[in-house]
Amino acid sequence: MNNSSVIQFLNISSFFCRIEEVRDPLLKDVPFAIASPVLQGRPLIEVSPKAKRLGVKKGMPLAKSKAFCQDLVIVAPNFDCYESVGRKIQKYLFNNYPVFEPEGPGKFYIDYSGLEKIYGDPMLKAMSLQKRMKEMFCLDSTVGVSGTKIVSKLASKADKESTKEKVLEVARKEVIPFLAPWPVEVLPGILKNEEGVEEYLLKKEETLTELNLNKVIDIQKLPRDFLTIALGERRGGLIHDCANGADPRGVRPLKKQDAIDQYIPFKKETNDRLEIRDYLKELSYKISNELERRQKFVHEIELSIRYSDFSIKKFKLKSKNSLYKSGAIFNFVNEYYQKKIALRRLGIKSLRLHADKLYTHSPQLNLFPSNSLDIKMLNPHSSQKIKKLQQMMEFIKKSS
Repeated sequence: MNNSSVIQFLNISSFFCRIEEVRDPLLKDVPFAIASPVLQGRPLIEVSPKAKRLGVKKGMPLAKSKAFCQDLVIVAPNFDCYESVGRKIQKYLFNNYPVFEPEGPGKFYIDYSGLEKIYGDPMLKAMSLQKRMKEMFCLDSTVGVSGTKIVSKLASKADKESTKEKVLEVARKEVIPFLAPWPVEVLPGILKNEEGVEEYLLKKEETLTELNLNKVIDIQKLPRDFLTIALGERRGGLIHDCANGADPRGVRPLKKQDAIDQYIPFKKETNDRLEIRDYLKELSYKISNELERRQKFVHEIELSIRYSDFSIKKFKLKSKNSLYKSGAIFNFVNEYYQKKIALRRLGIKSLRLHADKLYTHSPQLNLFPSNSLDIKMLNPHSSQKIKKLQQMMEFIKKSS
């Protein structure tokens, strides 16, 4: 990134739990987690800050979490509500910032570069953003401001209790000492697979044991050549640059996708084949209507199923033929469901059909005749062609 770049990171930590606290204010006073209350082996989807301080972690099995906190309250997830709030936040950002990039639920990068003359000081704008999140959604947030993505993200996480009512800015001259004490796993390319750099995946054991790297300061002390030789030019270069505050990644704006998405939540979970068939028929009809309105066709449809244990399974269905009419879409999706999915006994809570990669049929010229009459017209010995030629000659004579 260049020296004039300014990147903000909006962080609504424990996004799902914050929404549940708004829905039920009594949850603010107790440690709780979001998970399926039925299956003890299912992992925790989200953990509240109070539960985190007691040692409960996201992804921990429900039965194991009780060993850390016997009074842990389990709240059933409400994904429809979470998605609705997330879309409203994105809509607000879209209307107020030219470029922003979602990083996860309740987490957004905002490119503020060059906007100081239009919107004012980035710190004041960040405070205004934080205030708007509180007023519009009743959600507390932290905002980090810096010149790079990694520093602004970590700034939003640093000392959250003290930054609850303010914004933390990390100046360029403070970047290296700010990054030094953080664990090495916060750097992109260590544990998390970044988009566009698929080979940047490292196991934790490889990072800590073989390379003996624990803190970012350990990487800051190493020359760039050491990392590029050990990890490869791209991977080692990215890790070295980010450790020294020179994150080359920019904020990637959302790409507008030509897609159709239809969703039906069930009032009561079910695994009745006939009932689910009717829901699939309704979804297919809605997809078909939208395709007709846009005058588009589709080859691929994604079927998403949310089960009673709140797990989500996605199935990519590819058709050899173009799909357009509701009957064809329904037969295609329902056949796949009845053969490969319906055998699961687990109840279903909702269905979603998603169609992307829409396309328009391009008109093609028919170079060959489609009926016998045209074939006769191409035959020089055809009496019909001779008759037509005679008629044309008579018309020319009369015209002259």
